Amino acid sequence: MEPKEQTTAYVPWVGGDLNEILCHQEERVVQNDNTVSYNTLRLQIPKDDLRHHYVKTTVQVRHYLDGSLGLFFGNRCLGRFDAMGHIQEAAQSLQKVA
Repeated sequence: MEPKEQTTAYVPWVGGDLNEILCHQEERVVQNDNTVSYNTLRLQIPKDDLRHHYVKTTVQVRHYLDGSLGLFFGNRCLGRFDAMGHIQEAAQSLQKVA
């Protein structure tokens, strides 16, 4: 049986960042010392020009396929961490890139 059309149905992805879509996301409340607990890790939110602290704020922890983590307040990335919880990038350096 021959296909009805010879052209491919494949359509390339042109939407958002797949790394941000294909990650596990959980909400956490920032503790009094400006940290977030995730699994066995304690993630320190780096200093930020927009706010003095994020205490009692609900933030989103994103766990990526490579094991790294990201902390987000809304769409704003507060910092990125390696799988051991060590800071990789703070919000200020991420904003300069964007």
